[in-house]
Amino acid sequence: MADDDPPWLIKRAVALPGDVVPAEVPHLAGARVPADRFVVLGDNSARSYDSRRVGYLHADTHCLVLSYAVCKHSGQRFVL
Repeated sequence: MADDDPPWLIKRAVALPGDVVPAEVPHLAGARVPADRFVVLGDNSARSYDSRRVGYLHADTHCLVLSYAVCKHSGQRFVL
């Protein structure tokens, strides 16, 4: 971790290994997330330290997943 990296990242995981990167991450959009990496987004796109700024995050050094649930409702995918 670099000296200017924040000590905590609390973000939404928007793409996991094998998923397609969403359009909100322009420089990676459409690519598949590699193994042991993931894509996260924060709420403030102009200032957030997230995948729009740093690309893929390495699961082995950055991740603590508290909960991940996928529900289907009327054909739409919701992540809780």
